[in-house]
Amino acid sequence: MKRYNKKGRRMDHSSASNDDDVKPENYPISFSLKDLPITGPNAPLPMVIKLQINNLSVLRVVVNEGSAANILYWSAFLNMRLPESMLKQCENAFLKDVIGNGAPVKGYIDLDTTFGKGGNAKMVKLRYFVVDSPSVYNVVIDGRTVADLGAVISTLHLTMKYPIGDDMVGVVKADLEMAKRCYDMGPNAIY
Repeated sequence: MKRYNKKGRRMDHSSASNDDDVKPENYPISFSLKDLPITGPNAPLPMVIKLQINNLSVLRVVVNEGSAANILYWSAFLNMRLPESMLKQCENAFLKDVIGNGAPVKGYIDLDTTFGKGGNAKMVKLRYFVVDSPSVYNVVIDGRTVADLGAVISTLHLTMKYPIGDDMVGVVKADLEMAKRCYDMGPNAIY
């Protein structure tokens, strides 16, 4: 059965976000029907975005407001070709997921991180705890970072909005295709 939204557009998961065509908005931060993603049956998709970290494009970044730490998974750290000497040590540090499983922390690193592109861009320096644990994600962004950005996330709209200055609002939309793929890969703990 095909589904259609109120504007008569067919709803499916084939419409991934293209941040290049998202324009900044005027303040205040608000969400409307135009922000609704074109999606299929309302699966609880995660807020999966793309970031620029240390001037590299990083895919499969999940924004998890319930997380207490920004996490950079070891496999992504290696793919970014960052020297291991950049890691600062955390003695006997473990991060625990919601069911109590622990993963050792290899260290932490502070990296410039840019949310959005073009007129939506906002750069912040974030501390990432590097964890050697399997995950469908490369990075987890925590709730404190969302708050520090002044960001508001609508899980219904799969959109994050944040002030960028001059009474403008930056907009980052979830990558629907990637969110769906991550969701379909099964239950993976998000720290």
